[in-house]
Amino acid sequence: MTIIDFIRHGEPDTHIHDDRLRPLTTRGQRQSHAIATNLIYIPYTAVYASPAARATETVQPLATVIGKEIIHDDRLLERQMPDWVVDFPGYVRKQWTDLTYAQAGGESIVQVQARYQAFMQSLPQDGVVAVGTHGTAMSNVVEMIWPGHGAPFFSALRFADVIRVNIQARKLVSLMASRPFSVLGQTMTVAIDQPLGKAYQERAQLIYPVNCGKVTQIVGGNVEKQDAYVLGQKYRCHPGLETFRQ
Repeated sequence: MTIIDFIRHGEPDTHIHDDRLRPLTTRGQRQSHAIATNLIYIPYTAVYASPAARATETVQPLATVIGKEIIHDDRLLERQMPDWVVDFPGYVRKQWTDLTYAQAGGESIVQVQARYQAFMQSLPQDGVVAVGTHGTAMSNVVEMIWPGHGAPFFSALRFADVIRVNIQARKLVSLMASRPFSVLGQTMTVAIDQPLGKAYQERAQLIYPVNCGKVTQIVGGNVEKQDAYVLGQKYRCHPGLETFRQ
């Protein structure tokens, strides 16, 4: 199995308009050092990065502390945009609605996915790699694994966030992206499928002590609906017939 940690670049200095040369801000540099601290104990066999300065700078502290040289790969660059887009938000919405859409000089979502797919399939099958990359590109990977969720993933993604992808036999098999899809501090709808007091399917002597269900809007690390529990004796309901918003 190949394990890939995709790391979005830290906060960039948007005063620099050249996409390849745009560096990190001071805050972005602090984020890059925090990444090195947080990921130092993962046994990475290699560190890759987009040639864009902000992506390389983000994983440089990690590469230094674990004694790896950064391998640059053009396939990891951010989505190519046309020279000028008057309605940028509208253009982005259209691209996520039609994954094949791009104006002249730009790339479609599908084209970026093809680049990243080729990169991932070129990695050793027993590798554990860190990849300095970009937000839209990471969202493309999410879209490959979980169609229809690339755009909402991007809207929740922060600078220096990390997702993990597992590849087995050259196929994407799982995605872990807990922070961007976290339910903490949010109002969520929970659909109860195992209510308080119900007997466990395989062992009738075991009784559910709480309401068990799923968060309907989100998935966990195994790309299944996120498990949830509604606590309290006053919450009694029938499976599949009641939801809670907390």
